[in-house]
Amino acid sequence: MSDSNPEELVTPTSFYDFCYQQRLKWTKKQIPIRYKDKDGFYMPGYLGIVPKQDSPEASVSVTPAYLPIYTDDKLYIKIKNIFPSNRRITKLGDKDLELCNPINYTGNFDPPMASRINETDIMSFFTTYPSLSWTLPEVASAINCQQKHLTKLVSFKDDNLDKIGSRRCIITSSIEPTYKLMSTTSTSTLSIPKLQDEYYNCQNCSLGVLRAQRGMPIVFGRGNENAKGIIIGEAPGAEEERYQLPFYQHAPAGNILARVMHAVGLNQDTWYLTNSVICRPAPKDSSRARNGKPEKEHIQACNQRLKATLATIDPKIVVLVGKPAYEAYFGEDTPSGKMGPHIGWINNPYRKIYLTWHPSYVCRKMHMQDVGPALQQSYLSNWQEIADMYKRL
Repeated sequence: MSDSNPEELVTPTSFYDFCYQQRLKWTKKQIPIRYKDKDGFYMPGYLGIVPKQDSPEASVSVTPAYLPIYTDDKLYIKIKNIFPSNRRITKLGDKDLELCNPINYTGNFDPPMASRINETDIMSFFTTYPSLSWTLPEVASAINCQQKHLTKLVSFKDDNLDKIGSRRCIITSSIEPTYKLMSTTSTSTLSIPKLQDEYYNCQNCSLGVLRAQRGMPIVFGRGNENAKGIIIGEAPGAEEERYQLPFYQHAPAGNILARVMHAVGLNQDTWYLTNSVICRPAPKDSSRARNGKPEKEHIQACNQRLKATLATIDPKIVVLVGKPAYEAYFGEDTPSGKMGPHIGWINNPYRKIYLTWHPSYVCRKMHMQDVGPALQQSYLSNWQEIADMYKRL
C-alpha cells in the first residue's frame, strides 16, 4: 500500500469483481475477504459468491476465519462492509499445501490503510477480544494498518503482551508467534488525559483541518472517567467549542439534557459525555444555522478515538442520542434508516445500550403545539427507563 492521498486510493468496481473472480478460481469454493465487524475492525472471512457491488445495502452470508470469536459459523454482513483481501492463502495441492501469492495489481484495495497507528488503536482491539491470541500481522490487518508501519505495534508488544505460542497466521500463511494481553495490563493504561493528548490537534478529516484553521480546540469529553454510564452525542456546537465542553449546560441542547437527567434523578457528574466527532462541523448555510452535521466520513475518521474512549471507561450502559451516535457506535445506519422505530433498548450482549432523541431535536420541536407536548413526555419516559436501569446496575 502506498502513502498516497486517500482520494487516489479509490478502486474501480470492475477491479473488485476481477479480484473476487480470480480468488474463486483458486479456491474453487470460497473467496477470502475482509469484513468490517460491529466494533469497526477488519476481520478475515470467506464468501461463497461474488457480491454484487451495485447492491451495497444487501447482506450476504460470510464465514468468519476466526471461528472462536463467534457463537455461529455464519454472519450476515452488508456488502458495503465487505472488502477484497490481498492476504496470502493456501490451497490443497496433489501432495501438500500450495501457497497462493496475492494478485499482482497496481491499484489499492479499499478501505485505504492507515499509514500510522497509535497505542490506543492496538489496546482497543485487544480489549475487544481479550481471551484470544493473535499474530502481529493479524492485529495490523484488523486495525487496518500497513504492514510496513508496525513499529508502534512491536513496541506495544514488549510492554503489554504475553507470547502464548505459535500457529499458522491467517494473514501470511506462515508460522508466527501469537500474543494476548498480559493479565497485569489494564485499560487504565489508556487514560482520558492521554487520549486527549493524542488527539489534541487531530486533523484526520476535513473537520479537524477546518478547526485548526479557525484556531479552535477539540471538544473531547467531560465527566467521570470511572463512570458506569456514557452518553454519546453528535458533534460539538458553537458554545461547546468555545467552552471545550460537550453538552455545555448553558447551550440549548446541553440545558435540555441537564434538565431531563435531573428530573429522573440522574447526577450528570457521575456520567461521561462525549460526541461522535470531536471537532465542530460548520453549517452549510451560516445564515440559517449555527452548527452543521458530521458526514459519514467524519464519523468514520473519529471512530478509533471513540472506541478507545469506550475501552478506557468500559461503561456498563451507553446512551446514544441521535442517529449519528448510532452510526458511530455500530458502524452503520439504523436498520430502517430512521430514528423513531428504534428508540429504546438495543439488544447487545456486551453492554446495555439505549437509543433516544438528541436534545437539540427536542429543543427545536418542544414549542410546536402539535408535537411538542407529546415529544417532551416521550423523552422524559425514555430517560426514566434509562435511570431505572442505571440504578439497578
